[in-house]
Amino acid sequence: MYKVLKVDGSTIYLGGANKEIITVDKDSFNYENPKVGDAVQVFKNDDLVIAVKTDSAPEQNRMPEGIMRSDENVLGTSAEKVKTEKHAKPLYKKPWFIVLMVILVLGVIGSSVGGDENASSSSSNEKNNATEKTQEVKKKEVPQEYKNALNKAQLYSDTMYMSKKGIYKQLTSDAGEGFPEKAAQYAIKHVKANWKENALMKAKTYYEDMSMSKDAIYDQLVSEYGEQFTAEQAKYAIEHLD
Repeated sequence: MYKVLKVDGSTIYLGGANKEIITVDKDSFNYENPKVGDAVQVFKNDDLVIAVKTDSAPEQNRMPEGIMRSDENVLGTSAEKVKTEKHAKPLYKKPWFIVLMVILVLGVIGSSVGGDENASSSSSNEKNNATEKTQEVKKKEVPQEYKNALNKAQLYSDTMYMSKKGIYKQLTSDAGEGFPEKAAQYAIKHVKANWKENALMKAKTYYEDMSMSKDAIYDQLVSEYGEQFTAEQAKYAIEHLD
């Protein structure tokens, strides 16, 4: 991503995020009258250079507020208790028989408790295994196009410090990456980014390289035709400029 720093006749000076400055002929722009502060994306092929204004990408009908989620059903098994009642015919006036019965009853109780614990442990293990297998299947089922969209989103965040909404527009725009909405939604959900820090890095570029005021930087950060950060993210960036 580049910004127009200076217009000198037919020569246009562009500034990149890493303080890189390049010169482009005015005829290389896809629109008339480039102005200082315009955000453009530069495409090169041998000697051919084309500068495309990024805010010329068509607006999406709406920005999804969330990322679609798929339901995950985990099947667990429950163990049944089997109670065995043992009825014995009492033998009158024989103490040894009574003692024997007490020992037998205690043994049955201990066996029942141990069986319940084993059954509960087995049920828990089966449930965990089912969850892990479901997650592995879902991971393998991610389409390659979704992965490509995620890689692009990570690149825009790490190198160009773009906002969440800005990346989504760039991914789905016909003049940008042209990914389907679902692929872009997957990318936005899984991209690893600190949006406040991205806003701060953008603000520093405007502040140090383009000598813009803090008020102007704030407007550029939150503008629908600018960086499209949230008000909270832009406020954080302005507060941490110095």
